[in-house]
Amino acid sequence: MDAFLSDRNMQNSGLHHVEEISEFLRRIPEAPEKKILIIAMTNRIDSIDPAILRHGRFDHIIQVNMPDSSEIKELLYSLFDGLPLSDDIDLSGLAEKLAGRPLSDAAFIVKESGRLSVKANKNFIDSECIEAAYKSLSPSQENTRKIGF
Repeated sequence: MDAFLSDRNMQNSGLHHVEEISEFLRRIPEAPEKKILIIAMTNRIDSIDPAILRHGRFDHIIQVNMPDSSEIKELLYSLFDGLPLSDDIDLSGLAEKLAGRPLSDAAFIVKESGRLSVKANKNFIDSECIEAAYKSLSPSQENTRKIGF
C-alpha cells in the first residue's frame, strides 16, 4: 500500500503517481456494488496519502503491533513442542528478549538453535545453542564477513 498509495505531496511523486491515486479514490465507491473487497496493508501508515485514510474510504482499520513477551512465549512453546530440549532452557527469558520484535525472529531462533545443536553433535537443544542463535540475529560488526574486495 505504501508503494502504490504514497503521499502525493512527497517530492518524488510524479504526475503518473498522482493520477493512479486519483483513479483509486474514484474507484473505491464502486467496489461494494461490484462485490469487490479491498484489503490493504502497510508497515508505513505515515507515508500513505491522507486522502486514502479519510473516514469512509475503508470501513475498518486494524492495527497489528509487534508481539509482547507473552505472545512470543506462546509461540516459542508451540515451535519447540516435540523438539528435544535440555532442562536449563528459560523460554520466559528468551521471550522477554524478543518482545517487540517480529515473530519471524522467534521462528529463526528455534530453527537455528536446532541446526546448531545438530552441528555440535548434541541430542538436544540447550541454552548455549539458543543463545548462539539469538546472537546471530544481529551479528556484531567484527563478526560480519566481507564479500568482494
